Amino acid sequence: MPTYYPPGTRKGNRTFGVRGTIDGARYEIATDALDQESAEEAWIEFRRAVRQGGAVADRETATFADAVTLYEAARDLSKSERRYIAKLQKHFGAKRLASLKPADLIAAANAIYPKASPQTRNRQAIAPAAAIIHMAARNSLCDHMLVERLKESDPFRPIVYPWEVERAIKAARGPLKIALITLAYQGWRITETLMVKRENFEPENARVRRWVSKSRKWKWAALDPVVCREWKKLPEREDGRMFPWTDRWAFYRDAKPLFEALKIEWTPHMSRRGFATALIEAGSDLKSIQVTGGWEDLKSVLVYASVDLAQSRKTLAKLRGIGGRKGGRRAKSA
Repeated sequence: MPTYYPPGTRKGNRTFGVRGTIDGARYEIATDALDQESAEEAWIEFRRAVRQGGAVADRETATFADAVTLYEAARDLSKSERRYIAKLQKHFGAKRLASLKPADLIAAANAIYPKASPQTRNRQAIAPAAAIIHMAARNSLCDHMLVERLKESDPFRPIVYPWEVERAIKAARGPLKIALITLAYQGWRITETLMVKRENFEPENARVRRWVSKSRKWKWAALDPVVCREWKKLPEREDGRMFPWTDRWAFYRDAKPLFEALKIEWTPHMSRRGFATALIEAGSDLKSIQVTGGWEDLKSVLVYASVDLAQSRKTLAKLRGIGGRKGGRRAKSA
Protein backbone atom coordinates (compact mmCIF):
# COMPACT_ATOMS: atom_id res chain seq x y z
CA MET A 1 0.00 0.00 0.00
CA PRO A 2 1.34 3.49 -0.79
CA THR A 3 2.02 5.99 1.99
CA TYR A 4 0.24 9.36 1.82
CA TYR A 5 1.90 12.44 3.30
CA PRO A 6 -0.53 15.30 4.06
CA PRO A 7 0.30 19.00 3.61
CA GLY A 8 2.58 20.42 6.26
CA THR A 9 4.66 17.25 6.68
CA ARG A 10 8.22 16.78 5.46
CA LYS A 11 7.12 14.76 2.41
CA GLY A 12 3.83 16.58 1.92
CA ASN A 13 4.96 20.21 1.65
CA ARG A 14 1.87 22.31 0.64
CA THR A 15 -0.02 19.43 -0.98
CA PHE A 16 -0.17 15.66 -0.58
CA GLY A 17 2.88 13.58 -1.43
CA VAL A 18 2.73 9.85 -2.15
CA ARG A 19 5.38 7.15 -1.90
CA GLY A 20 4.82 3.57 -2.98
CA THR A 21 5.92 0.55 -5.02
CA ILE A 22 4.73 -0.34 -8.53
CA ASP A 23 5.73 -3.77 -9.85
CA GLY A 24 8.81 -3.82 -7.63
CA ALA A 25 10.01 -0.27 -8.45
CA ARG A 26 9.91 2.49 -5.82
CA TYR A 27 8.25 5.83 -6.68
CA GLU A 28 7.73 9.09 -4.83
CA ILE A 29 5.45 11.73 -6.36
CA ALA A 30 4.10 15.15 -5.53
CA THR A 31 0.42 15.82 -6.26
CA ASP A 32 -1.85 18.86 -6.44
CA ALA A 33 -4.25 17.20 -3.97
CA LEU A 34 -5.31 18.86 -0.74
CA ASP A 35 -7.28 15.83 0.52
CA GLN A 36 -6.40 12.12 0.67
CA GLU A 37 -9.21 10.99 -1.66
CA SER A 38 -7.81 13.18 -4.44
CA ALA A 39 -4.29 11.99 -3.60
CA GLU A 40 -5.42 8.37 -3.97
CA GLU A 41 -6.91 9.16 -7.38
CA ALA A 42 -3.65 10.85 -8.39
CA TRP A 43 -1.67 7.75 -7.35
CA ILE A 44 -4.01 5.43 -9.29
CA GLU A 45 -3.59 7.58 -12.40
CA PHE A 46 0.19 7.66 -11.96
CA ARG A 47 0.31 3.88 -11.55
CA ARG A 48 -1.82 3.41 -14.65
CA ALA A 49 0.49 5.68 -16.65
CA VAL A 50 3.58 3.79 -15.44
CA ARG A 51 2.14 0.40 -16.36
CA GLN A 52 0.82 1.54 -19.73
CA GLY A 53 3.71 3.77 -20.63
CA GLY A 54 1.29 6.68 -20.67
CA ALA A 55 -0.75 5.25 -23.55
CA VAL A 56 -4.51 5.87 -23.55
CA ALA A 57 -6.85 4.11 -25.98
CA ASP A 58 -8.98 6.12 -28.41
CA ARG A 59 -12.74 6.35 -27.80
CA GLU A 60 -13.61 5.47 -31.40
CA THR A 61 -11.54 2.30 -31.52
CA ALA A 62 -11.38 1.24 -27.84
CA THR A 63 -12.13 -2.44 -27.29
CA PHE A 64 -13.05 -4.46 -24.21
CA ALA A 65 -9.41 -5.61 -24.12
CA ASP A 66 -8.31 -1.96 -23.90
CA ALA A 67 -10.70 -1.43 -21.01
CA VAL A 68 -9.29 -4.51 -19.26
CA THR A 69 -5.75 -3.15 -19.61
CA LEU A 70 -6.85 0.15 -18.09
CA TYR A 71 -8.68 -1.58 -15.24
CA GLU A 72 -5.82 -3.96 -14.37
CA ALA A 73 -3.34 -1.08 -14.38
CA ALA A 74 -5.42 0.91 -11.91
CA ARG A 75 -6.30 -1.88 -9.48
CA ASP A 76 -4.43 -4.32 -7.25
CA LEU A 77 -6.38 -7.44 -8.19
CA SER A 78 -6.50 -10.80 -6.44
CA LYS A 79 -5.78 -14.05 -8.29
CA SER A 80 -9.50 -14.84 -8.39
CA GLU A 81 -10.37 -11.44 -9.86
CA ARG A 82 -7.71 -11.84 -12.54
CA ARG A 83 -9.12 -15.26 -13.39
CA TYR A 84 -12.65 -13.89 -13.78
CA ILE A 85 -11.41 -11.02 -15.95
CA ALA A 86 -9.34 -13.34 -18.16
CA LYS A 87 -12.48 -15.34 -18.98
CA LEU A 88 -14.38 -12.15 -19.84
CA GLN A 89 -11.55 -10.91 -22.04
CA LYS A 90 -11.43 -14.22 -23.88
CA HIS A 91 -15.19 -14.06 -24.45
CA PHE A 92 -15.37 -10.46 -25.69
CA GLY A 93 -11.98 -10.36 -27.38
CA ALA A 94 -11.63 -7.32 -29.66
CA LYS A 95 -15.29 -6.28 -29.37
CA ARG A 96 -15.60 -2.49 -29.40
CA LEU A 97 -16.76 -0.87 -26.17
CA ALA A 98 -19.17 1.41 -28.04
CA SER A 99 -21.10 -1.62 -29.33
CA LEU A 100 -21.56 -3.30 -25.94
CA LYS A 101 -25.01 -3.37 -24.35
CA PRO A 102 -26.16 -4.60 -20.91
CA ALA A 103 -27.65 -7.67 -22.61
CA ASP A 104 -24.15 -8.57 -23.88
CA LEU A 105 -22.85 -8.78 -20.31
CA ILE A 106 -25.70 -11.05 -19.26
CA ALA A 107 -25.15 -13.22 -22.34
CA ALA A 108 -21.45 -13.45 -21.50
CA ALA A 109 -22.22 -14.54 -17.92
CA ASN A 110 -24.57 -17.26 -19.19
CA ALA A 111 -22.05 -18.45 -21.79
CA ILE A 112 -19.03 -18.52 -19.47
CA TYR A 113 -20.87 -20.12 -16.54
CA PRO A 114 -23.73 -22.12 -18.11
CA LYS A 115 -24.34 -24.32 -15.05
CA ALA A 116 -23.64 -21.75 -12.36
CA SER A 117 -26.13 -20.06 -10.04
CA PRO A 118 -27.22 -16.44 -10.57
CA GLN A 119 -25.07 -15.54 -7.55
CA THR A 120 -21.96 -16.95 -9.21
CA ARG A 121 -22.72 -15.28 -12.56
CA ASN A 122 -23.21 -11.94 -10.84
CA ARG A 123 -20.03 -12.22 -8.77
CA GLN A 124 -17.68 -13.67 -11.38
CA ALA A 125 -18.95 -12.14 -14.62
CA ILE A 126 -21.48 -9.33 -14.48
CA ALA A 127 -19.97 -7.39 -11.56
CA PRO A 128 -16.36 -7.39 -12.87
CA ALA A 129 -17.51 -6.61 -16.44
CA ALA A 130 -19.59 -3.69 -15.19
CA ALA A 131 -16.64 -2.41 -13.12
CA ILE A 132 -14.35 -2.58 -16.16
CA ILE A 133 -16.80 -0.63 -18.31
CA HIS A 134 -17.42 1.88 -15.52
CA MET A 135 -13.71 2.68 -15.29
CA ALA A 136 -13.48 2.95 -19.08
CA ALA A 137 -16.38 5.44 -18.99
CA ARG A 138 -14.62 7.48 -16.29
CA ASN A 139 -11.68 7.70 -18.68
CA SER A 140 -13.97 8.80 -21.57
CA LEU A 141 -13.50 5.59 -23.57
CA CYS A 142 -17.24 4.88 -23.66
CA ASP A 143 -20.59 5.96 -22.21
CA HIS A 144 -21.66 4.92 -18.73
CA MET A 145 -23.75 1.75 -18.68
CA LEU A 146 -26.40 0.73 -16.16
CA VAL A 147 -26.23 -3.04 -15.70
CA GLU A 148 -28.87 -4.84 -13.66
CA ARG A 149 -27.66 -8.00 -11.98
CA LEU A 150 -29.45 -11.32 -12.30
CA LYS A 151 -32.14 -11.97 -9.74
CA GLU A 152 -30.69 -14.17 -7.03
CA SER A 153 -32.67 -16.86 -5.28
CA ASP A 154 -32.25 -17.61 -1.60
CA PRO A 155 -30.05 -20.71 -1.79
CA PHE A 156 -30.05 -23.60 0.64
CA ARG A 157 -26.83 -23.34 2.62
CA PRO A 158 -26.18 -26.49 4.67
CA ILE A 159 -24.29 -26.09 7.94
CA VAL A 160 -22.19 -28.38 10.12
CA TYR A 161 -21.93 -27.47 13.81
CA PRO A 162 -18.57 -27.66 15.61
CA TRP A 163 -19.74 -30.58 17.74
CA GLU A 164 -20.63 -32.51 14.59
CA VAL A 165 -17.08 -32.06 13.32
CA GLU A 166 -15.88 -33.52 16.64
CA ARG A 167 -16.78 -37.00 15.37
CA ALA A 168 -14.30 -36.61 12.51
CA ILE A 169 -11.74 -34.96 14.79
CA LYS A 170 -11.69 -38.08 17.00
CA ALA A 171 -10.85 -40.20 13.98
CA ALA A 172 -8.16 -37.84 12.64
CA ARG A 173 -4.47 -37.74 13.54
CA GLY A 174 -1.61 -35.25 13.42
CA PRO A 175 -1.91 -31.96 11.45
CA LEU A 176 -5.23 -33.07 9.91
CA LYS A 177 -6.81 -33.31 13.36
CA ILE A 178 -5.48 -29.89 14.38
CA ALA A 179 -6.64 -28.31 11.10
CA LEU A 180 -10.18 -29.65 11.65
CA ILE A 181 -10.17 -28.29 15.22
CA THR A 182 -9.10 -24.89 13.86
CA LEU A 183 -11.81 -24.79 11.21
CA ALA A 184 -14.53 -25.89 13.63
CA TYR A 185 -13.67 -23.55 16.50
CA GLN A 186 -12.21 -20.49 14.74
CA GLY A 187 -14.65 -20.35 11.80
CA TRP A 188 -12.00 -19.23 9.31
CA ARG A 189 -11.93 -19.77 5.56
CA ILE A 190 -9.90 -22.82 4.53
CA THR A 191 -7.38 -20.95 2.36
CA GLU A 192 -6.71 -18.37 5.08
CA THR A 193 -6.22 -21.17 7.60
CA LEU A 194 -3.68 -23.01 5.46
CA MET A 195 -1.75 -19.77 4.85
CA VAL A 196 -1.09 -19.09 8.55
CA LYS A 197 2.64 -18.92 9.37
CA ARG A 198 4.40 -19.78 12.61
CA GLU A 199 6.17 -16.42 12.72
CA ASN A 200 2.76 -14.74 13.12
CA PHE A 201 1.67 -17.05 15.95
CA GLU A 202 1.98 -15.68 19.51
CA PRO A 203 1.16 -18.59 21.86
CA GLU A 204 1.88 -16.52 24.97
CA ASN A 205 -0.91 -14.10 23.94
CA ALA A 206 -3.15 -16.76 22.34
CA ARG A 207 -3.37 -14.82 19.11
CA VAL A 208 -2.21 -14.92 15.48
CA ARG A 209 -1.77 -12.34 12.76
CA ARG A 210 -3.41 -13.68 9.62
CA TRP A 211 -4.23 -12.52 6.11
CA VAL A 212 -7.99 -11.98 5.56
CA SER A 213 -8.53 -12.42 1.84
CA LYS A 214 -11.90 -10.67 1.58
CA SER A 215 -10.68 -7.41 3.10
CA ARG A 216 -7.13 -8.01 1.80
CA LYS A 217 -5.66 -6.96 5.14
CA TRP A 218 -3.53 -8.44 7.89
CA LYS A 219 -5.53 -8.76 11.10
CA TRP A 220 -4.94 -10.08 14.60
CA ALA A 221 -7.23 -12.91 15.65
CA ALA A 222 -7.79 -14.35 19.11
CA LEU A 223 -7.31 -18.11 19.38
CA ASP A 224 -9.55 -20.57 21.15
CA PRO A 225 -7.54 -22.03 24.09
CA VAL A 226 -7.82 -25.56 22.65
CA VAL A 227 -6.68 -24.36 19.21
CA CYS A 228 -3.73 -22.53 20.78
CA ARG A 229 -2.72 -25.62 22.74
CA GLU A 230 -2.94 -27.87 19.67
CA TRP A 231 -0.97 -25.45 17.48
CA LYS A 232 1.95 -25.74 19.92
CA LYS A 233 2.13 -29.44 19.03
CA LEU A 234 2.60 -28.80 15.30
CA PRO A 235 6.15 -29.47 14.08
CA GLU A 236 8.11 -26.62 12.54
CA ARG A 237 8.18 -26.64 8.74
CA GLU A 238 10.77 -25.34 6.26
CA ASP A 239 8.17 -23.18 4.48
CA GLY A 240 7.18 -21.56 7.79
CA ARG A 241 3.52 -22.55 7.53
CA MET A 242 1.60 -24.15 10.36
CA PHE A 243 -0.02 -26.77 8.11
CA PRO A 244 1.46 -28.98 5.36
CA TRP A 245 -1.15 -28.41 2.64
CA THR A 246 -0.24 -25.96 -0.12
CA ASP A 247 -3.80 -25.68 -1.47
CA ARG A 248 -7.30 -26.43 -0.26
CA TRP A 249 -7.86 -29.26 -2.75
CA ALA A 250 -5.05 -31.27 -1.20
CA PHE A 251 -6.67 -30.73 2.19
CA TYR A 252 -10.07 -31.83 0.83
CA ARG A 253 -8.58 -35.10 -0.41
CA ASP A 254 -7.25 -35.90 3.06
CA ALA A 255 -10.27 -34.74 5.07
CA LYS A 256 -13.19 -35.96 2.95
CA PRO A 257 -12.78 -39.72 3.66
CA LEU A 258 -13.20 -39.12 7.40
CA PHE A 259 -16.61 -37.49 6.91
CA GLU A 260 -17.72 -39.95 4.24
CA ALA A 261 -17.02 -42.84 6.62
CA LEU A 262 -19.23 -41.12 9.21
CA LYS A 263 -21.89 -40.32 6.57
CA ILE A 264 -21.58 -36.57 7.24
CA GLU A 265 -21.88 -34.10 4.37
CA TRP A 266 -19.11 -31.59 5.01
CA THR A 267 -17.00 -28.84 3.51
CA PRO A 268 -14.87 -26.27 5.39
CA HIS A 269 -17.38 -23.57 4.40
CA MET A 270 -20.20 -25.56 5.99
CA SER A 271 -18.15 -25.48 9.19
CA ARG A 272 -17.87 -21.70 8.83
CA ARG A 273 -21.66 -21.44 8.63
CA GLY A 274 -22.05 -23.77 11.60
CA PHE A 275 -19.58 -21.65 13.56
CA ALA A 276 -21.62 -18.45 12.98
CA THR A 277 -24.94 -20.16 13.67
CA ALA A 278 -23.71 -21.78 16.90
CA LEU A 279 -22.50 -18.41 18.22
CA ILE A 280 -25.85 -16.77 17.42
CA GLU A 281 -27.69 -19.58 19.20
CA ALA A 282 -25.36 -19.10 22.18
CA GLY A 283 -26.43 -15.45 22.39
CA SER A 284 -23.35 -13.74 20.90
CA ASP A 285 -23.84 -10.35 19.26
CA LEU A 286 -23.28 -9.96 15.52
CA LYS A 287 -20.37 -7.52 15.88
CA SER A 288 -18.40 -9.97 18.02
CA ILE A 289 -19.09 -12.79 15.57
CA GLN A 290 -17.96 -10.57 12.69
CA VAL A 291 -14.61 -9.77 14.31
CA THR A 292 -13.99 -13.32 15.55
CA GLY A 293 -14.70 -15.02 12.22
CA GLY A 294 -13.14 -12.34 10.02
CA TRP A 295 -16.21 -11.22 8.10
CA GLU A 296 -15.98 -7.90 6.29
CA ASP A 297 -19.39 -6.60 7.42
CA LEU A 298 -22.45 -7.54 9.47
CA LYS A 299 -24.47 -8.35 6.35
CA SER A 300 -22.01 -11.14 5.55
CA VAL A 301 -22.48 -12.64 9.01
CA LEU A 302 -26.23 -12.82 8.41
CA VAL A 303 -25.66 -14.63 5.11
CA TYR A 304 -23.63 -17.31 6.89
CA ALA A 305 -25.72 -17.68 10.03
CA SER A 306 -28.95 -19.63 10.07
CA VAL A 307 -31.77 -18.88 12.51
CA ASP A 308 -34.53 -21.50 12.68
CA LEU A 309 -38.05 -21.20 14.12
CA ALA A 310 -37.02 -22.65 17.48
CA GLN A 311 -34.36 -19.97 17.88
CA SER A 312 -36.85 -17.31 16.80
CA ARG A 313 -39.27 -18.43 19.54
CA LYS A 314 -36.49 -18.11 22.14
CA THR A 315 -35.82 -14.58 20.89
CA LEU A 316 -39.50 -13.65 21.14
CA ALA A 317 -39.66 -15.05 24.66
CA LYS A 318 -36.98 -12.59 25.77
CA LEU A 319 -39.28 -9.64 25.04
CA ARG A 320 -41.43 -10.28 28.10
CA GLY A 321 -38.41 -10.01 30.38
CA ILE A 322 -37.31 -6.57 29.18
CA GLY A 323 -37.25 -4.04 32.01
CA GLY A 324 -38.23 -6.65 34.57
CA ARG A 325 -41.88 -6.63 33.41
CA LYS A 326 -43.93 -9.65 32.37
CA GLY A 327 -46.48 -7.86 30.29
CA GLY A 328 -49.69 -6.06 31.14
CA ARG A 329 -50.67 -2.43 30.94
CA ARG A 330 -48.07 0.28 31.27
CA ALA A 331 -48.23 2.14 34.60
CA LYS A 332 -49.05 5.83 34.41
CA SER A 333 -46.47 8.28 35.62
CA ALA A 334 -47.27 10.37 38.64
